[in-house]
Amino acid sequence: MAGLPDLFACARHNMRLTATGCARMWLTTRDLQNAPKPWEGRSGCTTCPVGATHAGQALSPVAAYALAVRKICPRCRRVAERLVHGRLCISCYNRDREAKLGVPANSLTLSDRQTVSATDTEVTATLSNGKRYACTVNGGGLLAMGIINPPTCTPAQ
Repeated sequence: MAGLPDLFACARHNMRLTATGCARMWLTTRDLQNAPKPWEGRSGCTTCPVGATHAGQALSPVAAYALAVRKICPRCRRVAERLVHGRLCISCYNRDREAKLGVPANSLTLSDRQTVSATDTEVTATLSNGKRYACTVNGGGLLAMGIINPPTCTPAQ
């Protein structure tokens, strides 16, 4: 019919939409601060080459892979909605902390968190018995591909 926009069939969403609408949805996934959650409809657009084409941009294979794995914990390889310090899922972070200090996570309180470099974060860990530890969490560098080192903790003065 005259006056109606051209629609195409989007296989990822199983719907028909305009190229402009497709491009707009793809562009909203580029904002890392507002990245789509896995349950949001636009999450399927994240690595879509059709959306990139409609937006007039190229989707490199490396970028698509990086976007796909940005929420995977390198220790347990599970998809996590939240990574502590952008490195470990909550469960793995707690297990590492428990193993290093030799106490369960529920008897431990973290405070005084400071990011000291691109890869190091310092925290003070206080046990339920009052003992305090100065801990450094090292997440490795960019070339380490997300592999982290266990935290190092020493008794605090």
